[in-house]
Amino acid sequence: MQYTGGKNGSGVYQSIINLMPKHYVYIEAFLGSGAILRNKKAAVRNIGVELDEKVLMSLWRGSDFELYNESFFDFLILDNFHFHFNNRKTLIYADPPYLKSVRSSKNKLYNFEMMSEAEHFELLTKLKSLDCNVMISGYDCDFYNEHLNGWRKSHFWTTNRAGSRVEETVWLNFPEPFELHDYQFLGDDYRQRERIKKKRKRLKQRLLKMDKFERLALMATVEEIKNSAADRNTVFGDVR
Repeated sequence: MQYTGGKNGSGVYQSIINLMPKHYVYIEAFLGSGAILRNKKAAVRNIGVELDEKVLMSLWRGSDFELYNESFFDFLILDNFHFHFNNRKTLIYADPPYLKSVRSSKNKLYNFEMMSEAEHFELLTKLKSLDCNVMISGYDCDFYNEHLNGWRKSHFWTTNRAGSRVEETVWLNFPEPFELHDYQFLGDDYRQRERIKKKRKRLKQRLLKMDKFERLALMATVEEIKNSAADRNTVFGDVR
């Protein structure tokens, strides 16, 4: 699905999904074509927020997701947002229109733009005030680095609409997670993702062929290792 600024390209949505901690509520702000929402493992609640009604009508007709046709700023001040969503069981992924200063094209690309630093400052200020997990996409720049000081950053390469190689940046307000929400795209590139996928398939086939109690014993061992690692991370303050 082609959409200006969308994360539909190979290796793009996969890289972003691979950063996501386990969550029960997922909110995708500035939804657009919603490549992340469409491709990631579903949460208990799956919410998209998009101001452009034409985008919702053309790309999301008949969707089973919870969709809000309003600005993300208005969504954040809904009475039920802080009651239901402002906690560490919620993950917000925001992919706003990028700052004008970092774009290769200075032309208007969307019906509703955010080209000024003042608009981005308002967005970052609101996101920093939240108690939930937040991820924000953009191009690395001094403005975001200054206002998101202390946030973790992740980088990956992609191709922009002009066909040029560019480095995407994701700012995250949480440490590297102990457990991911979705493992289906694990790997740094296509070859690695395919290798891991085949390895998981072979392991699954081996487990299914085992005696039931032997299989359960191995699964119990994995759970013991997982719980032991979680305890160590909690002691050192690595999980929230």
